[in-house]
Amino acid sequence: NQTGTGALVQFQGNGLDVFTVDKTGATTLGAGITVGNSSSTTAGTIRWSGTDLEVFNGTGWVSLTSSGGGGGAVGITKIKSANEAVTNNTLQNDDELFFDIGANESWAFRFVLQANAPATPDIRFSITAPSGATCVWSYVDAEAAVTAGNLACGAVTPRVTGNTLVDVYEVVGTVTNGATAGTVNLQWAQNTTNAAATTVFAGSYLLATSDTASASANNFTQGGNDFGGTAILGTSTGSSAGLNIITNGATAASITSTGSFSITNDLTVGTGLTVTSGGADLSGGIDNNNGGITAVGALTGVTSIAADAGLTIQSGGAGDLTLDSASDILILADATLRRSGSGTTTIDLFDSGGGTQLSILNSDGGQVAGLVVEGGVSAATFTGSGSGLTGIDGGAITTGSISDSVLSANVALLNATQTFSSLSTFSSGLILGNSTSTTAGAIRWNGTDFEGYDGIQWLSLTSGGGGGGSGPLSVALIQAYDSTGGTDLNTGTPTAVPWDSETKKDGGFTHDNVTNNTRVYLDEAGWYRISYNVSGINQSTNRNTVFCQVRLNGTTFNNPSGSYSYTRDTTNAEATNTASVYLETTSANEYYEVLCSQAGTAGAQLAEAGRSWTIAEKTTSTGSGAGLSFDQGGNDFGAAGVLGTTSSYDLNLITGGTTALSLTTSNQAIFSGEILANDGITIGNAAADGLTIVSDAVTLVNGLNFDSNTFVIDSTNDFIGINTAAPANRLSLNAASASDASAQALISTDGVSNKGLVVQGVASQSANVFEIQSSTGSPLAAFNANGGLVLGLSTITSSAASSRSISLPDADGTVCLSNSSSCGYLLYATGSFVTDASTNDTIAINKTGASGNLIALQKNGGAVFTVANTGSLQIQSTDSVALDIRNVGGSSYFSVDTSTGAVHVGSSTADAVGILFVLDNKTGVDPTGTDGAIYYNSTLGKFRCFEDGAWKDCIGTRQIRSFIDTTADAAVDANTTNYWDTGAENNNSIPNITPSSNVKSVTGMVSFETQSATTADRSIVARVERSVGTPAACGSGTPVGTILSTFTTNNGEQASNAMTFLDAPSTTSVVYYTLCSDSATSSAASMTINRIRVTLEEANNSN
Repeated sequence: NQTGTGALVQFQGNGLDVFTVDKTGATTLGAGITVGNSSSTTAGTIRWSGTDLEVFNGTGWVSLTSSGGGGGAVGITKIKSANEAVTNNTLQNDDELFFDIGANESWAFRFVLQANAPATPDIRFSITAPSGATCVWSYVDAEAAVTAGNLACGAVTPRVTGNTLVDVYEVVGTVTNGATAGTVNLQWAQNTTNAAATTVFAGSYLLATSDTASASANNFTQGGNDFGGTAILGTSTGSSAGLNIITNGATAASITSTGSFSITNDLTVGTGLTVTSGGADLSGGIDNNNGGITAVGALTGVTSIAADAGLTIQSGGAGDLTLDSASDILILADATLRRSGSGTTTIDLFDSGGGTQLSILNSDGGQVAGLVVEGGVSAATFTGSGSGLTGIDGGAITTGSISDSVLSANVALLNATQTFSSLSTFSSGLILGNSTSTTAGAIRWNGTDFEGYDGIQWLSLTSGGGGGGSGPLSVALIQAYDSTGGTDLNTGTPTAVPWDSETKKDGGFTHDNVTNNTRVYLDEAGWYRISYNVSGINQSTNRNTVFCQVRLNGTTFNNPSGSYSYTRDTTNAEATNTASVYLETTSANEYYEVLCSQAGTAGAQLAEAGRSWTIAEKTTSTGSGAGLSFDQGGNDFGAAGVLGTTSSYDLNLITGGTTALSLTTSNQAIFSGEILANDGITIGNAAADGLTIVSDAVTLVNGLNFDSNTFVIDSTNDFIGINTAAPANRLSLNAASASDASAQALISTDGVSNKGLVVQGVASQSANVFEIQSSTGSPLAAFNANGGLVLGLSTITSSAASSRSISLPDADGTVCLSNSSSCGYLLYATGSFVTDASTNDTIAINKTGASGNLIALQKNGGAVFTVANTGSLQIQSTDSVALDIRNVGGSSYFSVDTSTGAVHVGSSTADAVGILFVLDNKTGVDPTGTDGAIYYNSTLGKFRCFEDGAWKDCIGTRQIRSFIDTTADAAVDANTTNYWDTGAENNNSIPNITPSSNVKSVTGMVSFETQSATTADRSIVARVERSVGTPAACGSGTPVGTILSTFTTNNGEQASNAMTFLDAPSTTSVVYYTLCSDSATSSAASMTINRIRVTLEEANNSN
């Protein structure tokens, strides 16, 4: 057990370390290590498989090299090809510097940027990755010697200072992705929006490397790869580019972003080519020397298939062989169509609709095709003259002329009952008699009228047989017109005519004279007659032709529909379009419009005011079937008259243009006016039939008595009685022996065994069972659900003639709120607890007054606990635990000791439990502060304290900067020479520091060394000058501290001097300090300044 500072193991050879193991377990080998072929499945095991160096990753062996079939680590290099500039502080993805990352992959990256960030806008960076990814990254500002690390995905750097020069910035880190593949982006922007652009220049570059061979960007190597899964060669997700495969400098194959695959030259397939769908488009034909063409699908662009020998086209299995031509013509060029085997060859004209014929025609119109049959012909039907035919069955012949001598005698039995199975035409008419048949569809002449039997009754087929009617009957209509005019009717695009006035509008139509006034809505589905008259005046010398038509629902022009009008010029200027058409709507609230447009030459033609109108009529059929019309004065139908509908529509009875009675399809009768029944009304014919009154007003002229005093309404006095014919109060229950006119409700028990009023609650009753309220609705007295008496007044007085007592069967000194078996939910002065198992608040107080505390508790007259009217809480106690907040286990989390003036987070004594005191976590800039404030800034990763009027890091990092100059300079006897030389050793910088606050001071330590090349006396004097923002020339800066001087008397003698200063630059800009020559120097010849050291530190300065 090594507890000292030495290593655990150290082997040497010839005095040199060859193998060491330090205390942390780190192992160092002086030379290489040789591993064998391991079969271990422990993650992290490395082996030489005989051909490759591999590692076991927990699931399989993965190559560690690029030559072992797996590729090893994957690298990506991108070099920015164009400058990119921004002038705002919104973070944006760099146009070129990004890389793709697959699911569960890990990558290391390095962005090296050549960038120009002016001093005012500066620059800032961020790294973004797919959701679920983990980033660890940092940035380096070489010029300002500033860096920050351990940043997460999406984190943003603080201000990275710029100096108007092109500097180098680096963003480096690692990213481990989750389950979502995507892109890792470098984002950057100005820190402060400024018109001076911040630019990232071309030549900036990205290096990214994956640590696994299965990364999404693995390289394909010569000889093949073993990726441990399906290899993917292609473009990344979201890319719209295709993929080309190039051989000998030319594209051999190409795959588009949509998946289309094309080959430049020949395609040779060793084991066959299968096209599963979509067919094959072959422009060069198919040259096949090894058998048939199978499963080829559709062949498009093929005009011929030629075979060197015989050609067989055969369908497989039980499938059909279909020959189809787009012209519906199949051409047989040879003389013979032959069946090679025995059996019957069938031509099956498959047509489920019937009527298909097999025609043998000569398409050369000058010739006639013949049919030669060597054997017999069997046909179910035959059409032709029949010349030369024998053995004909005359009964099967349906047309033509055949001699009676060859016909069977039963063909001409015309007096027997005949059934016609198809349409028959009687050229000389048909005479019907008076039939008594009850077969639906029978027609007869009853002597006065033509009638048809509908399966139930005989109905008239004419208008003169007891009803009838001649056509559609209008049942409601609307007429609207254009009272303003001025609409141009001769426009290139159809224009709807506005209807801004109405002459008549029945129920069933909706129209507004202002909003969408071109539309007339048809409220119900059905048939309508639409008419319009549109008059216009030609405003030009052109010959105008105006076309108008009806359009439904803003999209469909009715067919048939349309009318034309013609005007010659402004003299022969007036014309009218008029039309009337029937149309059917299939749903409620469809609408129509009348639109007019130009059908000839252009030129305005304006509608005349009051000369254009439209009429819509809701129609019903009256002339067919059971829908006979009813005539004025009555009808004689010969049976019960039926007025109604046989469809799914309501029946409306209209008087004065308004629906008076509507009989709905759900058998409801809806009256729009009053119902007057002089001889009484019987409601229902069964006990289950009910009466529903929707109206909120019922007027009783003479009162109402239900069932011999069971319920009586006195409409004269507005009284209601139950079991009394003469109620004397607003509500009288039974006839009282002594009346009380002042009572609004009077209940008589009407018997010694009867109860006057019983109020019963329900199970789990929560509200009061009985309650008496004041005029404002406040409870004065009540009985709750448990039988408790609730008194709502603060003072209870009694008007009783003698004293009365109230006994509370509870413990002495107890006041019970809300009665229960345990005396309520609150007990005072008993020192015991009562369980409240309800879902209500145990204590609920709603104070509506403007003053006075909500809760005030005192001890011996002194306040100890107060909840003020505003909700503020005050505890007055001098105690070691004036306030103590504990968990359910009794452990203290927060306590206030007012006796000693201490506030504790956690227990006041040491214990094993750590209670955290967490301050507010804020991002971005500091908030407005006050002395003594403290919070945590997550952007800076610092606790911030407000001291002496400014925010500071509570736990500061000392800002110390050290500079050295070893370049020799000749001493000068003047005030204008700068002895400081910039170079690589001081990062090409003049000593500088940037105070974090303008109240910060700078402590400086400056030393310089001189060397003499003479034996003469020499005194070299120098001084330190300060400048702010940019380095100033010596002699123009501000001297700080004291002078530095050396004195030498010998050749080769060296001397040095040091000086410490405290300077208050009062700025947060860069402050420069340099060593200048001084005219107080005596004899500078043969003297050099060989070394200068400057150390600067930020300090707090106070007297």
